[in-house]
Amino acid sequence: MNKKKLLIALLLAFSMTTGISYAEEEIISPKVEVNDGQVNPENNSKQENSTEKANQKENQKENKKEQSQDEKEQHKEVLTEENVAERVEGHDRFESANKIHDEFFEKTQEVVLASSEVFADAISSGNITDGKMPILYTEGSKLNEKTREQLKNRNIKKVHIIGGEKTISKDVEEFLKKMGIEVERIDGHDRYAVNAKLAKNKKDADTLVFASGENYADSLSSVGLANKTKSPILLVQKNTLPTSIKEYLSSIDKTKILKSYIVGGTNSISDSVKAEIDSILNLKSTRIAGADRYKTSVEVSKIAYPKAKKAIFTTGEVYADALAAAPVSQKIGAPIVLVPRNNIQLEKEANSSNKTQTHENYLKNLNVEEKSYVFGGRNSISDDCFTNIKNVLLKKELIKVYNTDRNLFRLKDYVVNNKAISLLTEMKDAAKKVIDVAVNKILKVVKIEDKWVNLSFNGINGWVRPEGFKYYNPQDFATVHIKVPNIMNQITPKSQRGIKQKAAPIGCEPTAMYHALQAKGYALDYTYNEFLNQLPMNTNDNDKGFSKNPYVWDEYYHTRVMATYMNPEPMTKFANRFANGKAENISGSNMRDILAELQNGNTIMYYGTLRWEKPRWSTNVHGKRFFANNHGICINGYDPKSNRFYLADPWYSNEITKSYAEVSENYLSRQMAVVVR
Repeated sequence: MNKKKLLIALLLAFSMTTGISYAEEEIISPKVEVNDGQVNPENNSKQENSTEKANQKENQKENKKEQSQDEKEQHKEVLTEENVAERVEGHDRFESANKIHDEFFEKTQEVVLASSEVFADAISSGNITDGKMPILYTEGSKLNEKTREQLKNRNIKKVHIIGGEKTISKDVEEFLKKMGIEVERIDGHDRYAVNAKLAKNKKDADTLVFASGENYADSLSSVGLANKTKSPILLVQKNTLPTSIKEYLSSIDKTKILKSYIVGGTNSISDSVKAEIDSILNLKSTRIAGADRYKTSVEVSKIAYPKAKKAIFTTGEVYADALAAAPVSQKIGAPIVLVPRNNIQLEKEANSSNKTQTHENYLKNLNVEEKSYVFGGRNSISDDCFTNIKNVLLKKELIKVYNTDRNLFRLKDYVVNNKAISLLTEMKDAAKKVIDVAVNKILKVVKIEDKWVNLSFNGINGWVRPEGFKYYNPQDFATVHIKVPNIMNQITPKSQRGIKQKAAPIGCEPTAMYHALQAKGYALDYTYNEFLNQLPMNTNDNDKGFSKNPYVWDEYYHTRVMATYMNPEPMTKFANRFANGKAENISGSNMRDILAELQNGNTIMYYGTLRWEKPRWSTNVHGKRFFANNHGICINGYDPKSNRFYLADPWYSNEITKSYAEVSENYLSRQMAVVVR
């Protein structure tokens, strides 16, 4: 019944009790007059009628609301073990990001493209996704094949590249344009400049979230808080407020900022940096920190989502899965909870001071009504951990998780031993030890048998029971920095150095190997010139060695020598004359392999490019193509917090450092290397 007919019916009913007649077709309210403070009877009638109508409308509204709520309750899915949580996974980070794209952003034609190796840029990209577009990953030097197919299949029209050309190369950008995709690059001179640029997208924010640009674990925890408060994530150094972030803070209207959060303890962001932030903003920031990365994640989630109806779970060990989850958190309004690989943190395993920071404590107190999500495969979050996530959400008894988790061991990946172990030549025979391995070493998984695994440590393989191990996460290790002897006082006189090269012009490969050997204590009895002169010489056949003076530049002979004797295999043989078999050709290794070798205390000589320039291909040599600007470089250390490598580069007088992105791009151009153990 429409409003007009309802009003007619009410007035007719009213007329039956008052004797007042009303026209059925049209109702015209008579003019109401008030004389000497008395209410006209007609006015009184109108007021009563109006009140009755209002009451009826209110009752109808309440009935509809109750009916809607009842219907909602009837149609609400009952959560069970089968549907309380869904795992979203791929074979690697590229495929996992694509799966997230498919499930949550199927119709979008705009994506963010971030480096698969540089966490800071990926964290910063959350400042522009706003729950409207996914984050996809690529390598720095070329567009990842799986990502390329995703862009093509989803008919993507625009890509936002996060980071400069050292993070994601110009070649990637040009390739995207050739695909007919519009490209916007957000870059800066460093990660903090990129971060500040992206933060400007949050123009209406009244809250700021500060996180570490050096320690990715706490930064991951900040994502959920920033999503909930619609705030930018601002990256800072432990002891320094970067200039780019200062400039950003100076540019905003600080009177609009009502709250500021510092995510992470003083090991991530010092009190002095917090004090500087407070001074600039003229307010007191709230620090959110737990006893470890997982408890910090819980503390953040409790503040941002105290009554969450669903949650997103990602690994606290590999940043890529967590960052790809950020736009989903923005879209569905759920916290991002970091969990260990094997199991959620339990109350009974925590001390009395931080029981409330455990996953169990936070999750069991939620009234979960909708499906939650676990991002990452079994290599990131084990089946046991997934089971207990579901159990705690359903308020069921948790299963007991043992250290002998079969899913921890994946072929060609790495584990870390929590106790000293012995590798055996045969299963079950403890007497046949091949090598003893001290605690906290990185071992590669070679084979998996029933109740036994075959692991490799420093090139030596052996069997051990799969007990007392954890997943290898490079961020869990301290800085490794193996000192390289200063050889500048040993090299040939300046007049013999050829062009600007600090060492022998066509001797950079053996020079880098000299660095790697001496850093490990080999070839200490040889001066630089004596070492270089040990290289095989053959004036008649340069396939068997140097046929020209290595101290004089000649590109033709340099290319031929590099193509033959200076390649990894002959270089390894040459190095083992000094290293007693401890040098190994590891060409084809990925960056995770490189990190594992370094964090086990080894040095690496790899084949990159001179002056860190882009590769320049030379003419055919023996039917193959090689870099005309090939260059040998020694890696002698890595700092996980700053994500930078220590390098002994023969072109430079002193040791240098380079970012992960720079080294990975330079190394992955050829993936040729020799390790010295």
